[in-house]
Amino acid sequence: MHRLNDGTRRLKIQDVDLSSSDISFSPDTGVKVSINDGQLHVTGYLYIKTVLFSASTHLEVSVKGLTLSGVLGITCDDNGHGAVWNAGCSSGARDVNLWFHGGAGWLLNMFKDSILGPIHDALHTQICPEFSKAVQYMEEILSKLPVSLPVDQVSIFEVSLLGPPPITEKSFDLLVKGEFEGRYRHWDLPFPPVKLVLPDVDSRMLLLALSEITANSAGFVHYKAGVLGINITDDMIPKQSPLRLNVKSLTVFVPELPKCFPDSPPLVLQVSARSAPSVSCQPDSLTVQVSAEIQAFAVYPNQTRFPVFQMQADSETAVNVILSEETVGATISIMKYVAKNQY
Repeated sequence: MHRLNDGTRRLKIQDVDLSSSDISFSPDTGVKVSINDGQLHVTGYLYIKTVLFSASTHLEVSVKGLTLSGVLGITCDDNGHGAVWNAGCSSGARDVNLWFHGGAGWLLNMFKDSILGPIHDALHTQICPEFSKAVQYMEEILSKLPVSLPVDQVSIFEVSLLGPPPITEKSFDLLVKGEFEGRYRHWDLPFPPVKLVLPDVDSRMLLLALSEITANSAGFVHYKAGVLGINITDDMIPKQSPLRLNVKSLTVFVPELPKCFPDSPPLVLQVSARSAPSVSCQPDSLTVQVSAEIQAFAVYPNQTRFPVFQMQADSETAVNVILSEETVGATISIMKYVAKNQY
C-alpha cells in the first residue's frame, strides 16, 4: 500500500445566494431559521501526491437548491439566565456539480461521479452538526451573562428572566425582573409587583415597557440605604439667583433670624427624604410624590452647628410625556406642594 497525500488550497467562494432566507417565530419554542433554494459556487486548487505519482488541478464546485431548516429553542434556567437549545435541524442540496480544469483534470473528471456522492452526503450530514455547535456556543455565553448589574455603592439592578418567554407566530415577549435591590443588604419591597400587560401593536418592531416597580424599587432601596439626602451651601446656588443661602435672604421666611443670628453666619440646608419617593403611571403621564425634611443650620468657623429652622415638604408632580414621530418631550407641572415650618 502506498501513502496518499491530497489537499485543497486557495479555496474561494465566488458566489453565494441566500436571498430566499427567512427568520420567523416558532410558537412556544423559539426562532426558526430557513434557507430555501440557496446557491453556492466555490473554486480552488487540488493536489494529489503518492510515492508513484503526483497530480494537481483546479476545481470548481457548484451547489444549487441548498436548504436549511433550524429551530433555536429559547427558555431560561433556574437562575434567570437565558438558555437555548437545538430544537430541530435538517439540511440538504438538490444539485451538486463538480468540474476539474487543467493539469490532471481530464483524469479526475473520469471519477467525478464517485466524488459527488460524498460531497452531496456531507451537505446532508455536516451542516446540522455545525448548527448544533453554534447553538451550544451561544448557550455557554448566555449562561455566563450577569443577571445582576451594579448601579452604585448601594444598589444593583436585577435583569434576570422571570420565566420562559411567551412566543407566538407574531411576537416574542422577554419578561425581565427589572427591580432595584440592595447591593449588600436585602430589603423586602413594601409593594407587590404588578403584572405588566403590553398592548397588541403589530405596526411596531420593538416595544419597550417599564412598570412602576422599576422606579419605585429604586427609590425604596436608596431611601432605606440612607443616601437620599444632600447638604446645600450658598456656593452651590447659581450666582445670578436673587435668593441666597444666608440670614438676610431667609428673613423673608423666618423674620426672627436677624435677632437670633446678628453676626450673619453662613448657612447650610440639610435636605433628606422622610419616606421613599413613589411614581404612579397613568396613560401618557407620570405622577411623582416626594416627601422631604429640610433643616437649616448656622455654621461657625469652629464647625459648630446651630439649628435655625426645620421644614417638612410634600410635593406631587405630574410629568406629561409628549411623543411624536420627530421628537420626545415632556411637560412638568406641580400638582400639590405643602410645606410646614417648625422653628
